[in-house]
Amino acid sequence: MNNQDLFQEVLPEASWLWHDEPTLDPVNRYVQFRKTFELKLLPTQCLMCITADESYQLFINGQYVGRGPARGYQSHWPVDEYVLDVYLREGINVIGVLVHNPGVGTFRYRSEGAAGLLCAAEIGDLVIRSDSSWLCRNDPTRVRRMIKLSKQLGFQERVDLRERDGDWHATDLDLGGDSWVEPFVLPFGGRPWDRVEQRGIPSLTTQQLPYQSVIGQAILSDDHLTEDGDGITSRYFEALNSADWQQPHIQWDKDGDWLRLQLPQVTEGHTVGVTIDLGRPSVGELLLEADSSASESKLDIVYSEAADETGRPILSDPRDHSRVDMATRVCFGEGVQAYHAFQIIGHRFATLLINGPASEINLSVGHRETLYPLEIRGEFETDRHDLMEIYRVSVSTQRNCMIDAYVDTPWREQAQWWGDTRIQARNTFYLSDDVRLFRRGLRQVGDPQQATAEGLTYGHAPTIGHYCVLPDYAPIWMLTIWDDYFQTGDPCLFEELWPRIDQVLGYFEQYGLADGELVPADSRYWLFLDWTPDLPRKGRPALLSMMLLEALDRVAELVDVVGLGGRAQRVGKLAEVLRHSIIEKLWDAENQHFRDGFAEDGSLYPSASLHTQVQALLVDVVPEEASALADRYLGSYLKGELSEGAQPTPFWLAYIYEAAHHWGLTDLALNHLREHWLPMVPFGGTWERFEPPGDGDTTCSHAWSAHPIHLLPQLLCGLRPTAPAWGEVVIKPHWESTLCSRASCSVPIGDGIITASWVLTNRLLEVNVELPQGHRAEVHLPTGVHAVGEGAHAWRLMHQDDWVHCKEVERYA
Repeated sequence: MNNQDLFQEVLPEASWLWHDEPTLDPVNRYVQFRKTFELKLLPTQCLMCITADESYQLFINGQYVGRGPARGYQSHWPVDEYVLDVYLREGINVIGVLVHNPGVGTFRYRSEGAAGLLCAAEIGDLVIRSDSSWLCRNDPTRVRRMIKLSKQLGFQERVDLRERDGDWHATDLDLGGDSWVEPFVLPFGGRPWDRVEQRGIPSLTTQQLPYQSVIGQAILSDDHLTEDGDGITSRYFEALNSADWQQPHIQWDKDGDWLRLQLPQVTEGHTVGVTIDLGRPSVGELLLEADSSASESKLDIVYSEAADETGRPILSDPRDHSRVDMATRVCFGEGVQAYHAFQIIGHRFATLLINGPASEINLSVGHRETLYPLEIRGEFETDRHDLMEIYRVSVSTQRNCMIDAYVDTPWREQAQWWGDTRIQARNTFYLSDDVRLFRRGLRQVGDPQQATAEGLTYGHAPTIGHYCVLPDYAPIWMLTIWDDYFQTGDPCLFEELWPRIDQVLGYFEQYGLADGELVPADSRYWLFLDWTPDLPRKGRPALLSMMLLEALDRVAELVDVVGLGGRAQRVGKLAEVLRHSIIEKLWDAENQHFRDGFAEDGSLYPSASLHTQVQALLVDVVPEEASALADRYLGSYLKGELSEGAQPTPFWLAYIYEAAHHWGLTDLALNHLREHWLPMVPFGGTWERFEPPGDGDTTCSHAWSAHPIHLLPQLLCGLRPTAPAWGEVVIKPHWESTLCSRASCSVPIGDGIITASWVLTNRLLEVNVELPQGHRAEVHLPTGVHAVGEGAHAWRLMHQDDWVHCKEVERYA
């Protein structure tokens, strides 16, 4: 039997299990499930399918196997698959599953008021299914009544290890008493889990990392603590900021995957804070092992993305903005105890807080990183050290924002925001040819369950963030369907999602598009556009219509590619009419720019923002004016001469740099990028906004600003696709760069790798290009444009005074 047989034939015979009727008091429930079985001999084939609503951690004989499932919708809930061979042993074996259900919706989960575990395993000739033979209990160590980690996430963890009654994974566990009971059983295929589907993406990584160092220590006065119960970070917020942080004087060392610390004795009325550093931002589960001589010790852990040079964690006020309170509480008893966090939290620093009175605790701290296992084969390299640092930090940020979905940040939200995802997917295309996470997200955002009555997509999905319907993210969703086709050459996803695209178009047609009008801002929803507050967002904003025009152009091309008829044929006409309307109504011939749209009273906005001009360049609405427009707006902005009006955030700069490169302003874009991204490097992540972490609600691990991953290869090597599946590319080395004298990049595609490199030594320029079979390139050199096909190609060019008078001294193919 293989995984497919197990999923299709055995899993449907299993049952959904919960501790009691799932609708009874579901909020923040942790339930332990266990099943024992005996093996006379170790089998050669051991497979398991498992899922839970909302999430689980799987253990075999006490060994951690994995967590899941990937986020999804209950009507087609995802199922994970594992190979169990390495975890099994002859004799008695125990399957242990810890299942959590928040009982409420979040920015990654839509609660349907039900919870449960479903699994099936084939272990040699033995078949195991979730059924009434299993045992379960509420996790006795978990305190359920906790505040949320943030407005967007689930609940803080509070664990009292004094309530343990043995190792619940153990084969010899005493199951007496009334805590372990037969589970409540629900049939397979019943509501809300009408059907299940295979996960479709690989399981998250499970590598354990040690914290690298202790960076600061302080004694906090209890006079500055707020009432316990307001939230862990809230309780310490003022005290952490007012404390005198100093160099650590506790004993600590690194031991393999663990950071070992000896936490000091603490007197009554005081709290000792110790900040530890992972060395870089990461996302995962906290691991603790403690040896305490006291009958009661309380340890609070406050996570942060940043800390100052003394070790003070840099935190936003947990009473403001997203109510971020990323923290955990663990109570220890006497002896050796272990804690394995359930919730995954993105952070770099953890501040350990020990309330007095407390005796010494020998503590070991680890971190299990939980990332999407992206196989990175793409590379970029240049001799400019600071650009390489920016590139590395961008790659690290991108990795941290890939878990079971592309997420905006592993910090306060972990939401699959689709405007962010477009940039993240472009980043991924320069690192790997893996599109599974991208395609899964495209389907989730387009799922009819996550749509308004008029068919508009949500800004992220799955979610209960009903105030997060962003009309401008609907065109972005359509554009990313094009991006998928252009990356893979396969239009199947467009055909699959066409009914939802048709609904989205119907929404815009209903509100003016069909009549040749600019589309209006819908007051029921959040028109995002960019974080800058100075963009017009009422009436009929130009930027929204221009974004829609770009999407219409791409959808019209896909309609032709797949040969759709009927209503689909109207898309090209809609694009033509909207383009004419934009030019006719928004182009200011006297001032040679586009106005920002119409206000609610029907008057033209007096402003002409950079965003609007750049979007006009990207959709090519007035090509005869484009060069002057690019220089006046793009050039002026990149030189720092355009300080009035709406200023773009790191998110929107991806599109500004793209336009700058297209219009020959590459050096300006590189210098601007370098100046604005270098301050991010010490934090180990790219920022949400151009504000230091802790200033408001911003984050410093936000992948919408990790676009140097795909922009640096484009800006310096000039490598970008011009046909689907990278079948044709343009390579335009930026040998005139004032920042570096060499650059190289490689981009993985399905059947090989495309590489491009250049080196400038005095007056000699060397360019190398290699293409897989069936691929072609236009290579732009000082001597002209060279069309080349598969294989390796190299040029050596020499100049005397300038590149206009250079000559080719050698070439081979």
